[in-house]
Amino acid sequence: YQENGNLDFNFISNNWIEAQKVINLSSNEKLKFFKTHNIRGIINNNYFTDERVCKGFIYLIRDPRDICISLAKHMNTNIDQAIDIMLFQNNFVTNVFKVNESVCTWKEHIESWVNFRTVPRLIIKYEDMIFDIKKIMEQTINYLNILYEKKQFSEDNIIKTIKKTKFSKLQELEKTYGFSEATNNNFFRKGKSGEWKKILNNEQIKLIEKELGSTMTKLGYVT
Repeated sequence: YQENGNLDFNFISNNWIEAQKVINLSSNEKLKFFKTHNIRGIINNNYFTDERVCKGFIYLIRDPRDICISLAKHMNTNIDQAIDIMLFQNNFVTNVFKVNESVCTWKEHIESWVNFRTVPRLIIKYEDMIFDIKKIMEQTINYLNILYEKKQFSEDNIIKTIKKTKFSKLQELEKTYGFSEATNNNFFRKGKSGEWKKILNNEQIKLIEKELGSTMTKLGYVT
């Protein structure tokens, strides 16, 4: 441990793969799910994960012009600083277990996971979840059937899942029980898409699109 109470990052990154091997053998469950903010790319000569320990992954992507607004709120900073972090800083976040996660820049993060092609993957856009969650649920089920033996998900179960994970429901749960990743602001803030059109100024939009234009074009965020 370091003086600030966090696990030493060199120790963490050197043991990413070995730790996942141990966890994968820790129970009889055929498949385990992990949530991470980590870049998949090489840090200290180590990948965060690889095909030896990862059977597949679901990766969530959001328009960076909206991300900078949410990031500013989450980090209690201004939008210009949030844009600088998102575009240029190889930053870390610290999770509730005092473990640093290597986030790096928006572009590096996305490319590190999108270029991980040796296992099945499902890439989901945040905006598609807002506009047609039922379609995304069906895509997710089809993807899980690649990893699992075929399972049946009833229409009733899909509808119940959608209702239980509505943004308003998550806001209600956070208000009642709190949320470990929240800062001084609510974590489940608005859950909207396209806020950037009203909030960002022209200079901020141009900077983001200049730095991330090629990746945003591939993802359909700009033409």
